[in-house]
Amino acid sequence: MRRSGLSRHIIVSMSLMVVGVIVMVILSSWLLYAVLIEFFPASAEEPEGWLPSGPELAWMVGVILTGLALAIAASFRLAHRILSPLNSLVDSVRALAGGDLGARATAEANSPGEVAALVDDFNAMARRLQHMESERVMWHAAIAHELRTPVTILRGRLQGLAEGVFQPDESQFRSLLAQVEGLSRLIEDLRVLSLADNARLDVRRARTDVVAEVHSVMTLVDPAFRSAGFDFLARDWLGSRSWAMPTIMFVIVWKELGFGIVLCLARLMSVSEDYFESARVDGARWWQILWHVTIPQLSPAIAFYAVVELINMLSWVFAYIYVMTLGGPMNSTVVSEYYIFQQVFTSNVVGVGSAAGVVLFAMVSVLIVVRVWLGKRLAAYGYE
Repeated sequence: MRRSGLSRHIIVSMSLMVVGVIVMVILSSWLLYAVLIEFFPASAEEPEGWLPSGPELAWMVGVILTGLALAIAASFRLAHRILSPLNSLVDSVRALAGGDLGARATAEANSPGEVAALVDDFNAMARRLQHMESERVMWHAAIAHELRTPVTILRGRLQGLAEGVFQPDESQFRSLLAQVEGLSRLIEDLRVLSLADNARLDVRRARTDVVAEVHSVMTLVDPAFRSAGFDFLARDWLGSRSWAMPTIMFVIVWKELGFGIVLCLARLMSVSEDYFESARVDGARWWQILWHVTIPQLSPAIAFYAVVELINMLSWVFAYIYVMTLGGPMNSTVVSEYYIFQQVFTSNVVGVGSAAGVVLFAMVSVLIVVRVWLGKRLAAYGYE
Protein backbone atom coordinates (compact mmCIF):
# COMPACT_ATOMS: atom_id res chain seq x y z
CA MET A 1 0.00 0.00 0.00
CA ARG A 2 1.37 3.42 -1.01
CA ARG A 3 1.62 5.82 1.92
CA SER A 4 1.33 9.60 1.73
CA GLY A 5 4.35 11.74 2.56
CA LEU A 6 4.97 13.76 5.68
CA SER A 7 4.56 17.10 3.85
CA ARG A 8 1.12 16.02 2.65
CA HIS A 9 0.10 15.12 6.20
CA ILE A 10 1.19 18.56 7.45
CA ILE A 11 -0.51 20.44 4.61
CA VAL A 12 -3.77 18.53 5.02
CA SER A 13 -3.81 18.95 8.81
CA MET A 14 -3.05 22.68 8.70
CA SER A 15 -5.52 23.29 5.90
CA LEU A 16 -8.30 21.48 7.75
CA MET A 17 -7.52 23.44 10.91
CA VAL A 18 -7.56 26.80 9.10
CA VAL A 19 -10.78 25.98 7.28
CA GLY A 20 -12.37 24.89 10.56
CA VAL A 21 -11.37 28.12 12.31
CA ILE A 22 -12.67 30.29 9.43
CA VAL A 23 -15.99 28.44 9.37
CA MET A 24 -16.23 28.74 13.13
CA VAL A 25 -15.56 32.51 13.02
CA ILE A 26 -18.17 33.09 10.31
CA LEU A 27 -20.86 30.97 11.95
CA SER A 28 -20.18 32.28 15.46
CA SER A 29 -20.21 35.94 14.31
CA TRP A 30 -23.45 35.39 12.42
CA LEU A 31 -24.97 33.69 15.46
CA LEU A 32 -23.73 36.48 17.79
CA TYR A 33 -25.30 39.35 15.83
CA ALA A 34 -28.45 37.36 15.17
CA VAL A 35 -28.96 36.93 18.92
CA LEU A 36 -28.10 40.58 19.64
CA ILE A 37 -30.48 41.92 17.00
CA GLU A 38 -33.26 39.56 18.05
CA PHE A 39 -33.08 39.85 21.82
CA PHE A 40 -30.95 42.96 22.54
CA PRO A 41 -31.71 45.50 19.82
CA ALA A 42 -30.11 48.33 21.74
CA SER A 43 -26.72 46.67 21.77
CA ALA A 44 -26.86 46.18 18.01
CA GLU A 45 -26.93 49.91 17.28
CA GLU A 46 -23.89 51.59 15.73
CA PRO A 47 -21.27 52.07 18.46
CA GLU A 48 -19.96 55.52 19.28
CA GLY A 49 -16.30 54.39 19.49
CA TRP A 50 -13.95 51.80 18.04
CA LEU A 51 -13.72 49.66 21.14
CA PRO A 52 -15.70 46.38 21.02
CA SER A 53 -18.66 45.95 23.25
CA GLY A 54 -18.94 43.42 26.03
CA PRO A 55 -20.64 40.71 23.94
CA GLU A 56 -18.09 41.19 21.17
CA LEU A 57 -15.21 40.85 23.63
CA ALA A 58 -16.76 37.66 24.95
CA TRP A 59 -17.16 36.38 21.36
CA MET A 60 -13.49 37.16 20.56
CA VAL A 61 -12.26 35.34 23.67
CA GLY A 62 -14.47 32.36 22.82
CA VAL A 63 -13.22 32.23 19.22
CA ILE A 64 -9.60 32.42 20.35
CA LEU A 65 -10.03 29.65 22.90
CA THR A 66 -11.92 27.43 20.46
CA GLY A 67 -9.35 27.98 17.70
CA LEU A 68 -6.56 27.23 20.17
CA ALA A 69 -8.31 23.99 21.15
CA LEU A 70 -8.69 23.01 17.49
CA ALA A 71 -5.00 23.76 16.85
CA ILE A 72 -3.94 21.69 19.87
CA ALA A 73 -6.15 18.78 18.80
CA ALA A 74 -4.79 18.87 15.22
CA SER A 75 -1.20 19.09 16.54
CA PHE A 76 -1.70 16.12 18.85
CA ARG A 77 -3.22 14.09 16.04
CA LEU A 78 -0.37 14.89 13.65
CA ALA A 79 2.30 14.37 16.33
CA HIS A 80 0.80 10.97 17.17
CA ARG A 81 1.07 9.89 13.54
CA ILE A 82 4.72 10.94 13.39
CA LEU A 83 5.95 10.05 16.87
CA SER A 84 4.17 6.73 17.37
CA PRO A 85 6.34 4.79 14.88
CA LEU A 86 9.41 6.78 15.98
CA ASN A 87 8.83 5.77 19.61
CA SER A 88 8.44 2.16 18.49
CA LEU A 89 11.66 2.54 16.50
CA VAL A 90 13.50 3.96 19.54
CA ASP A 91 12.31 1.08 21.74
CA SER A 92 13.37 -1.45 19.11
CA VAL A 93 16.80 0.18 18.78
CA ARG A 94 17.29 -0.05 22.53
CA ALA A 95 16.22 -3.70 22.52
CA LEU A 96 18.53 -4.40 19.59
CA ALA A 97 21.42 -2.72 21.39
CA GLY A 98 20.63 -4.89 24.41
CA GLY A 99 21.06 -8.07 22.37
CA ASP A 100 17.46 -8.80 21.35
CA LEU A 101 17.92 -9.34 17.61
CA GLY A 102 14.26 -10.28 17.24
CA ALA A 103 13.08 -6.74 18.08
CA ARG A 104 10.99 -5.10 15.35
CA ALA A 105 9.45 -1.65 15.04
CA THR A 106 5.84 -1.12 13.92
CA ALA A 107 4.18 1.62 11.89
CA GLU A 108 0.47 2.31 11.78
CA ALA A 109 -1.45 2.31 8.53
CA ASN A 110 -1.86 6.12 8.58
CA SER A 111 1.80 6.86 9.36
CA PRO A 112 3.69 9.17 6.97
CA GLY A 113 5.54 7.48 4.14
CA GLU A 114 9.00 8.69 5.21
CA VAL A 115 8.53 7.40 8.76
CA ALA A 116 7.13 4.08 7.51
CA ALA A 117 10.10 3.70 5.14
CA LEU A 118 12.47 4.35 8.05
CA VAL A 119 10.73 1.64 10.10
CA ASP A 120 10.87 -0.81 7.17
CA ASP A 121 14.58 -0.15 6.66
CA PHE A 122 15.26 -0.70 10.35
CA ASN A 123 13.32 -3.98 10.32
CA ALA A 124 15.25 -5.12 7.25
CA MET A 125 18.52 -4.30 9.01
CA ALA A 126 17.38 -6.18 12.13
CA ARG A 127 16.44 -9.23 10.06
CA ARG A 128 19.82 -9.11 8.36
CA LEU A 129 21.62 -8.90 11.70
CA GLN A 130 19.58 -11.82 13.04
CA HIS A 131 20.41 -13.86 9.94
CA MET A 132 24.10 -13.02 10.26
CA GLU A 133 24.05 -14.01 13.93
CA SER A 134 22.48 -17.38 13.11
CA GLU A 135 25.07 -17.91 10.37
CA ARG A 136 27.85 -16.96 12.81
CA VAL A 137 26.64 -19.56 15.31
CA MET A 138 26.45 -22.15 12.54
CA TRP A 139 29.94 -21.24 11.30
CA HIS A 140 31.36 -21.54 14.79
CA ALA A 141 29.88 -25.02 15.14
CA ALA A 142 31.15 -26.02 11.68
CA ILE A 143 34.65 -24.65 12.39
CA ALA A 144 34.79 -26.47 15.72
CA HIS A 145 33.75 -29.68 13.99
CA GLU A 146 36.30 -29.30 11.19
CA LEU A 147 39.13 -28.47 13.60
CA ARG A 148 38.27 -31.23 16.04
CA THR A 149 39.04 -34.10 13.64
CA PRO A 150 42.62 -33.23 12.61
CA VAL A 151 43.51 -31.98 16.08
CA THR A 152 42.23 -35.22 17.62
CA ILE A 153 44.23 -37.26 15.11
CA LEU A 154 47.38 -35.22 15.79
CA ARG A 155 46.94 -35.55 19.53
CA GLY A 156 46.41 -39.30 19.31
CA ARG A 157 49.39 -39.87 17.02
CA LEU A 158 51.71 -37.68 19.06
CA GLN A 159 50.61 -39.34 22.28
CA GLY A 160 51.14 -42.75 20.69
CA LEU A 161 54.62 -41.75 19.56
CA ALA A 162 55.43 -40.38 23.02
CA GLU A 163 54.25 -43.57 24.75
CA GLY A 164 55.92 -45.90 22.26
CA VAL A 165 52.71 -47.26 20.76
CA PHE A 166 53.73 -46.12 17.27
CA GLN A 167 57.17 -46.42 15.81
CA PRO A 168 58.62 -43.07 14.71
CA ASP A 169 59.06 -44.08 11.08
CA GLU A 170 58.57 -42.10 7.86
CA SER A 171 54.94 -43.12 7.37
CA GLN A 172 53.97 -41.76 10.78
CA PHE A 173 55.65 -38.42 10.15
CA ARG A 174 54.06 -38.18 6.70
CA SER A 175 50.65 -38.83 8.26
CA LEU A 176 51.26 -36.09 10.83
CA LEU A 177 52.44 -33.76 8.08
CA ALA A 178 49.26 -34.44 6.08
CA GLN A 179 47.12 -33.51 9.09
CA VAL A 180 49.13 -30.32 9.64
CA GLU A 181 48.75 -29.38 5.97
CA GLY A 182 44.99 -29.96 6.27
CA LEU A 183 44.90 -27.63 9.26
CA SER A 184 46.90 -25.02 7.34
CA ARG A 185 44.45 -25.13 4.42
CA LEU A 186 41.51 -24.83 6.81
CA ILE A 187 43.08 -21.83 8.55
CA GLU A 188 43.78 -20.19 5.19
CA ASP A 189 40.17 -20.75 4.13
CA LEU A 190 38.99 -19.14 7.37
CA ARG A 191 41.26 -16.17 6.73
CA VAL A 192 39.82 -15.76 3.24
CA LEU A 193 36.27 -15.92 4.61
CA SER A 194 37.05 -13.30 7.25
CA LEU A 195 38.51 -11.00 4.60
CA ALA A 196 35.44 -11.51 2.44
CA ASP A 197 33.09 -10.74 5.35
CA ASN A 198 35.01 -7.52 6.08
CA ALA A 199 34.96 -6.50 2.39
CA ARG A 200 38.76 -6.62 2.27
CA LEU A 201 39.13 -9.53 -0.15
CA ASP A 202 40.68 -8.24 -3.36
CA VAL A 203 40.11 -10.08 -6.61
CA ARG A 204 43.13 -9.96 -8.87
CA ARG A 205 42.44 -10.80 -12.48
CA ALA A 206 45.20 -12.55 -14.39
CA ARG A 207 45.50 -14.51 -17.60
CA THR A 208 45.77 -18.26 -17.30
CA ASP A 209 46.34 -21.16 -19.64
CA VAL A 210 43.17 -23.22 -19.34
CA VAL A 211 44.62 -26.10 -21.35
CA ALA A 212 47.64 -26.30 -19.05
CA GLU A 213 45.37 -26.27 -16.00
CA VAL A 214 43.22 -29.08 -17.41
CA HIS A 215 46.36 -31.04 -18.32
CA SER A 216 47.79 -30.62 -14.81
CA VAL A 217 44.55 -31.87 -13.25
CA MET A 218 44.36 -34.89 -15.54
CA THR A 219 47.97 -35.89 -14.78
CA LEU A 220 47.56 -35.37 -11.05
CA VAL A 221 46.83 -39.05 -10.39
CA ASP A 222 49.58 -40.44 -12.64
CA PRO A 223 52.01 -41.17 -9.75
CA ALA A 224 49.27 -43.07 -7.91
CA PHE A 225 48.51 -45.11 -11.03
CA ARG A 226 52.18 -45.98 -11.54
CA SER A 227 52.68 -46.94 -7.90
CA ALA A 228 49.60 -49.19 -8.09
CA GLY A 229 50.84 -50.90 -11.26
CA PHE A 230 48.37 -49.29 -13.68
CA ASP A 231 50.99 -47.81 -15.97
CA PHE A 232 48.67 -47.93 -18.98
CA LEU A 233 46.43 -45.34 -17.28
CA ALA A 234 49.35 -43.00 -16.47
CA ARG A 235 49.57 -41.41 -19.89
CA ASP A 236 49.22 -37.94 -21.35
CA TRP A 237 45.63 -38.28 -22.50
CA LEU A 238 45.32 -34.80 -24.02
CA GLY A 239 48.93 -34.48 -25.18
CA SER A 240 48.88 -37.54 -27.44
CA ARG A 241 47.60 -37.33 -31.01
CA SER A 242 46.22 -40.85 -30.69
CA TRP A 243 44.35 -40.31 -27.42
CA ALA A 244 43.31 -36.62 -27.44
CA MET A 245 40.19 -37.00 -29.58
CA PRO A 246 39.00 -40.24 -27.87
CA THR A 247 39.45 -38.53 -24.51
CA ILE A 248 37.31 -35.58 -25.57
CA MET A 249 34.74 -37.96 -27.02
CA PHE A 250 34.62 -39.83 -23.71
CA VAL A 251 33.96 -36.55 -21.85
CA ILE A 252 31.18 -35.59 -24.28
CA VAL A 253 29.57 -39.04 -24.09
CA TRP A 254 29.77 -38.96 -20.29
CA LYS A 255 28.06 -35.57 -20.28
CA GLU A 256 25.33 -36.42 -22.82
CA LEU A 257 24.62 -39.99 -21.70
CA GLY A 258 22.36 -38.89 -18.87
CA PHE A 259 19.93 -37.26 -21.29
CA GLY A 260 19.66 -40.45 -23.31
CA ILE A 261 19.08 -42.58 -20.21
CA VAL A 262 16.30 -40.29 -18.98
CA LEU A 263 14.75 -40.26 -22.47
CA CYS A 264 14.73 -44.06 -22.79
CA LEU A 265 13.50 -44.49 -19.23
CA ALA A 266 10.60 -42.11 -19.87
CA ARG A 267 9.70 -44.08 -23.02
CA LEU A 268 9.83 -47.43 -21.17
CA MET A 269 7.58 -46.07 -18.41
CA SER A 270 4.96 -45.18 -21.04
CA VAL A 271 4.98 -48.69 -22.61
CA SER A 272 2.16 -50.96 -21.46
CA GLU A 273 3.16 -53.99 -19.43
CA ASP A 274 0.83 -56.08 -21.56
CA TYR A 275 3.47 -56.34 -24.31
CA PHE A 276 6.02 -57.92 -21.99
CA GLU A 277 3.45 -60.13 -20.30
CA SER A 278 2.23 -61.47 -23.68
CA ALA A 279 5.81 -62.26 -24.71
CA ARG A 280 6.41 -64.17 -21.48
CA VAL A 281 3.18 -66.13 -21.96
CA ASP A 282 4.34 -67.09 -25.47
CA GLY A 283 7.55 -68.47 -23.95
CA ALA A 284 9.96 -65.76 -25.07
CA ARG A 285 13.27 -65.57 -23.28
CA TRP A 286 14.76 -62.36 -21.88
CA TRP A 287 16.96 -61.71 -24.93
CA GLN A 288 14.01 -62.34 -27.26
CA ILE A 289 11.90 -59.90 -25.25
CA LEU A 290 14.77 -57.40 -25.44
CA TRP A 291 15.18 -57.78 -29.21
CA HIS A 292 11.55 -58.08 -30.29
CA VAL A 293 9.73 -55.98 -27.68
CA THR A 294 11.95 -53.60 -25.75
CA ILE A 295 14.14 -52.29 -28.57
CA PRO A 296 11.21 -51.77 -31.02
CA GLN A 297 9.37 -49.81 -28.32
CA LEU A 298 12.52 -47.77 -27.66
CA SER A 299 13.23 -47.13 -31.34
CA PRO A 300 11.39 -43.77 -31.46
CA ALA A 301 13.39 -42.51 -28.46
CA ILE A 302 16.64 -43.92 -29.84
CA ALA A 303 16.07 -42.29 -33.24
CA PHE A 304 15.20 -38.96 -31.65
CA TYR A 305 18.24 -39.09 -29.37
CA ALA A 306 20.56 -40.04 -32.24
CA VAL A 307 19.46 -37.11 -34.41
CA VAL A 308 19.65 -34.60 -31.55
CA GLU A 309 23.10 -35.77 -30.50
CA LEU A 310 24.32 -35.72 -34.10
CA ILE A 311 23.30 -32.08 -34.30
CA ASN A 312 25.10 -31.45 -31.01
CA MET A 313 28.26 -33.15 -32.26
CA LEU A 314 28.33 -30.88 -35.29
CA SER A 315 27.53 -27.59 -33.62
CA TRP A 316 28.04 -27.80 -29.84
CA VAL A 317 31.54 -29.21 -29.22
CA PHE A 318 33.51 -25.99 -29.63
CA ALA A 319 33.64 -25.36 -25.87
CA TYR A 320 35.17 -28.77 -25.18
CA ILE A 321 37.89 -28.29 -27.80
CA TYR A 322 38.65 -24.70 -26.81
CA VAL A 323 38.95 -25.50 -23.10
CA MET A 324 40.71 -28.88 -23.24
CA THR A 325 43.11 -28.84 -26.23
CA LEU A 326 42.77 -25.66 -28.36
CA GLY A 327 42.73 -27.97 -31.38
CA GLY A 328 45.99 -29.70 -30.48
CA PRO A 329 48.17 -31.59 -30.39
CA MET A 330 49.13 -30.87 -34.02
CA ASN A 331 45.51 -30.11 -35.04
CA SER A 332 44.39 -33.63 -34.12
CA THR A 333 41.27 -32.35 -32.34
CA VAL A 334 40.20 -29.64 -34.80
CA VAL A 335 36.47 -29.93 -35.53
CA SER A 336 34.30 -27.87 -37.87
CA GLU A 337 33.41 -25.21 -35.31
CA TYR A 338 36.98 -24.76 -34.14
CA TYR A 339 38.18 -24.70 -37.76
CA ILE A 340 35.82 -21.78 -38.46
CA PHE A 341 37.06 -20.03 -35.33
CA GLN A 342 40.68 -20.51 -36.39
CA GLN A 343 40.14 -19.20 -39.91
CA VAL A 344 38.13 -16.11 -38.90
CA PHE A 345 39.65 -15.01 -35.59
CA THR A 346 43.17 -16.46 -35.64
CA SER A 347 44.26 -16.57 -39.29
CA ASN A 348 41.98 -13.69 -40.35
CA VAL A 349 40.87 -15.63 -43.44
CA VAL A 350 37.26 -14.57 -43.31
CA GLY A 351 36.32 -15.99 -46.70
CA VAL A 352 37.36 -19.55 -45.89
CA GLY A 353 35.75 -19.34 -42.46
CA SER A 354 32.49 -18.03 -43.95
CA ALA A 355 32.42 -20.83 -46.53
CA ALA A 356 32.99 -23.43 -43.83
CA GLY A 357 30.23 -21.82 -41.77
CA VAL A 358 27.80 -22.05 -44.69
CA VAL A 359 28.65 -25.75 -45.16
CA LEU A 360 28.14 -26.40 -41.45
CA PHE A 361 24.86 -24.50 -41.52
CA ALA A 362 23.64 -26.59 -44.49
CA MET A 363 24.54 -29.83 -42.72
CA VAL A 364 22.81 -28.81 -39.52
CA SER A 365 19.76 -27.60 -41.48
CA VAL A 366 19.42 -31.01 -43.14
CA LEU A 367 19.60 -32.68 -39.75
CA ILE A 368 17.00 -30.27 -38.35
CA VAL A 369 14.67 -31.15 -41.24
CA VAL A 370 15.23 -34.83 -40.46
CA ARG A 371 14.50 -34.09 -36.82
CA VAL A 372 11.18 -32.38 -37.69
CA TRP A 373 10.23 -35.20 -40.05
CA LEU A 374 11.15 -37.78 -37.44
CA GLY A 375 9.06 -35.94 -34.84
CA LYS A 376 6.01 -36.19 -37.05
CA ARG A 377 6.64 -39.88 -37.64
CA LEU A 378 7.07 -40.48 -33.92
CA ALA A 379 3.64 -39.06 -33.26
CA ALA A 380 2.26 -42.28 -34.76
CA TYR A 381 3.92 -44.16 -31.90
CA GLY A 382 2.37 -41.88 -29.33
CA TYR A 383 5.81 -40.36 -28.56
CA GLU A 384 5.96 -36.59 -28.85
